[in-house]
Amino acid sequence: MSDPAPTCSVCGLSCEDRPFAKDAKGRVICRECLDAKKAQRAGPEGGGSDLMSGLLAKSKMAKATPCPNCKSYMPEGTVVCAACGFNTQTGKASTTRVSVVKKESSFKWPFGRKK
Repeated sequence: MSDPAPTCSVCGLSCEDRPFAKDAKGRVICRECLDAKKAQRAGPEGGGSDLMSGLLAKSKMAKATPCPNCKSYMPEGTVVCAACGFNTQTGKASTTRVSVVKKESSFKWPFGRKK
């Protein structure tokens, strides 16, 4: 009794007249399916995985541009730089002035005691 023809575990076609390989678990895979899996792992540009390519495509920082004023990276679609306040639409940087006001204490010591 002869052994049955090897069958590809991916596409289910007979590998009797086609080149095939076996993995560590003994599963048969035809050359076409093996090449397709290798190409899928390589990703669209020939490097990286589909997962990483997908994450980079969704990332706003992957498409970030440097601020014209301070060169900090601004996520895609940002109008005002968070680092320096430069507005890319008006071409001007906003400023903030901080003033320290000394507050008079309303606390009074009991029995006229002073500090």
